[in-house]
Amino acid sequence: MPLDERLAQIAIEDEMRSSYLDYAMSVIVGRALPDVRDGMKPVHRRILYGMNEMGLAHNRPYRKSAKIVGEIMGNYHPHGDTAIYDTLVRMAQDFNMRYMLVDGQGNYGSMDGDPPAAMRYTEARMTRMAEEMLADIDMETVDFGPNYDESRTEPLVLPARAPNLLINGAGGIAVGYATNIPTHNVAEVVNGLVTLIDNPDTTIAQLMKDIPGPDFPTAGFIYGVSGIKQAYETGRGSIAMRARWTTEQLARGQWRIVVTELPHGVSVKQVMEEIEALANPKALSNKKEISQEQRRMKQFILDQVEGARDESDRKSKLRLVIEPRSSRQDPEELMAARIAPDMVAAREGMVLYRKVGCPRCNRTGYKGRVGIFQLLVMNDEIESLAAQNAHRDEIERAAAGAGMRSLWDDGIAKAAAGLTALEELARVVATF
Repeated sequence: MPLDERLAQIAIEDEMRSSYLDYAMSVIVGRALPDVRDGMKPVHRRILYGMNEMGLAHNRPYRKSAKIVGEIMGNYHPHGDTAIYDTLVRMAQDFNMRYMLVDGQGNYGSMDGDPPAAMRYTEARMTRMAEEMLADIDMETVDFGPNYDESRTEPLVLPARAPNLLINGAGGIAVGYATNIPTHNVAEVVNGLVTLIDNPDTTIAQLMKDIPGPDFPTAGFIYGVSGIKQAYETGRGSIAMRARWTTEQLARGQWRIVVTELPHGVSVKQVMEEIEALANPKALSNKKEISQEQRRMKQFILDQVEGARDESDRKSKLRLVIEPRSSRQDPEELMAARIAPDMVAAREGMVLYRKVGCPRCNRTGYKGRVGIFQLLVMNDEIESLAAQNAHRDEIERAAAGAGMRSLWDDGIAKAAAGLTALEELARVVATF
């Protein structure tokens, strides 16, 4: 065929639009945003499935992280060992995950930003919660697809008995889409699911009696519910958080403040640096000297605070001690003075989700974003479908062996009557 007949003329703006759309969808679906069905991005899903294939159950011996990373990279995720190991490490950090999916042994970093040990030193295996995410995966509960070189298959989504998207949260920035879902308490989410199943017309106010708000792994206080309610209704909101602290009484009427919980994402190192910056301020950019406000805060810190130190150890995972200059000071006034802004006035943004793929989810009227009602509906429908598929596999095998196709009808009726993975999840939750 002549070259001229093989060439097609196309406007450059059309080609750019088409190419950019293909790129955007690849980022959205395959990399940056978690799947609403199991709350995971492809790399998380591949790590757990690969560990399951290696037999790394919660009651089996640990395996070197380097071995795990090599298996995942060679079989499912050919994108470099650093990305895989960083993801595995995060799933093993109790200050990032409300319910850890990887049980790590060795140095997996700290909330102060200390890096984990190299993968040749650490070991890992799955947790019980991770096993619940993979339960019945060998019973045709989910669809499988070819891996990158078509040498084997991998699950397109996990069965996910646990509502992972809400209980462990998720975050990601794609092309035109973004999500930042905080962690929640699994017992509260299960109670919310039960309420929604019993009464599909449940309102957000009624649902918040079961799910009052996020439950962060580093604890702390959430101030006010307006931001939570707005996020649950519209898919976007903001949460104000505070540290938890107590006053320790010492000899001769002395006292000190001990901070035991910090807002999510705030570390002791960060708080110490803030106090240091207030006590020894530097001139702002394009300024020769510090401002009046900086002078005022510096004088306040020098007058009110004797010192601050980190006493965290293995026994007390978080213990930040603040010594006052005088015992005659009021502890409440000292902490209200914002001696460390991130400790007393941190905020967490919530963007629940931006992809709707559920016919029952168009209740709030906010197109393009999803509230908590839709996330719970999606989770319930997905769990029910996985449970039905699992029972269908059992029924088909029994029917084939006994020659009794009536078992199929009995099984479908049983699944339709409410035999879902939610009952099993409630049993597992009671053991945590």
